[in-house]
Amino acid sequence: MTTNQPRSGYTLPVFACAAAMAALEYLQTRNQSIEQVSIDLINPAETVNILIEQIAILTDNSALAITRSDPGDNLDLTRNTPIWAMVEWWDSSEPPPTPPCQGGAKEQSSPPYQGGAQEQSSPPYQGGAKEQSSPPYQGGAQELTPPTPPCQGGAKEQSFPHYQGGAKEQLPPPYQGGARGGELSDTIFIKGGEGIGYDQKTGQTAIYRYAKTLLLANIEKILPPNKSILITFILPQGKRLATRTSNAAFGIVEGLSLLGTTGISQPLTVPEQLEQYKIQLQEKAKKFDSLVFCIGENGLELAAKMGISPHQMIKTANWLGPMLVCASLAEVKSILLFGYHGKLIKLAGGIFHTHHHIADGRLEILTAHCANLGLPTFDLQKVFNCSTAEDALQYLRELDAIKGENWVIRVYGEITKTIDQRSQNYIYTHCEKNIKVGSVMFDRQRKIIIKSENADIILG
Repeated sequence: MTTNQPRSGYTLPVFACAAAMAALEYLQTRNQSIEQVSIDLINPAETVNILIEQIAILTDNSALAITRSDPGDNLDLTRNTPIWAMVEWWDSSEPPPTPPCQGGAKEQSSPPYQGGAQEQSSPPYQGGAKEQSSPPYQGGAQELTPPTPPCQGGAKEQSFPHYQGGAKEQLPPPYQGGARGGELSDTIFIKGGEGIGYDQKTGQTAIYRYAKTLLLANIEKILPPNKSILITFILPQGKRLATRTSNAAFGIVEGLSLLGTTGISQPLTVPEQLEQYKIQLQEKAKKFDSLVFCIGENGLELAAKMGISPHQMIKTANWLGPMLVCASLAEVKSILLFGYHGKLIKLAGGIFHTHHHIADGRLEILTAHCANLGLPTFDLQKVFNCSTAEDALQYLRELDAIKGENWVIRVYGEITKTIDQRSQNYIYTHCEKNIKVGSVMFDRQRKIIIKSENADIILG
């Protein structure tokens, strides 16, 4: 019996880029027959065709195009969500747009599209699966009014370089443009509209490196000389969908991120993908004695910033248990677990599949370690009743600041020690092999909280 291979799709930055290219082309040519555009994915090095659902002229100087997300055989909550891109000619002599969302959440309350009846106050597309079958905009070009954006190496050699940061190292936010935060080049500016998240701490739009690289490489090819444009991205369902993600745990609020390191969306949640991950691991194990397990994109990006070679990184998704066993069978000598504390903490409770649909227990595990170290009952109750692991971490930090104590390092030091030991026991139970496992945990600002003793040894 043969099993069909899971179908890959594309990440949100690809659809956002396609919509921008279609809007720019339409603005220049008024060609209403644009049904698809070709996108150079950069990573991987291939060109793909992306369907365009709708296009419209908004004014003489602006156009709108809409694509629809297709992540392949993923249980991805962005499936079928529309992605809008509005492109308008921009006077490059004017100052570029200021970073969006500087006014706080209240200024995000109005939707970007306010055409038609005055009483409409919600985004034009609000339905479930059945409602997604009809496009969000059904009128002609004259019925569209411009959206108003909201507030704006060798196999056996030294595996890892030394990490020079330490627990207090503050990593930069995802977008570092400063006052000209929307500038990709001298002629291409971008802005996040309704449904595009922003960093709560910095106010910067959550449009990450790969998305910006993709946009710049593709838009420059079709942008006429001596012309400048402003691209505004809008996800009508983004704010609602974001409530079902862990974005807020990383400080990204009011919408989704244009996140990813590649244009391909692999089907991470189907069993066949685990087999593909194992194959990748086996290939890397032939070259390296030490590997780094990253649950998601945030871990991959932060590990790379620490100087860890991408060739040693494995994205595990939530399958840490099976991947640990696979690594041991492939004769890997050491493994560094690298992840957000709200995920990795589950391993300290013996939970080796970290998807929240399988099991949670984060606050229970954290509270148990606090109790074991003697945290007073009143504070234990506060930790246990926090809404998230991030809130509990913040409470411990406040205790340290007020009382001059060291609860964060003590508690998380014990948690990482437990993670390391339970991971090593898990491997031995399943295949009777002894492998050194270390762990690195970071918070929602991508600041390293703690490295275990084993992690320090593995990192060298």
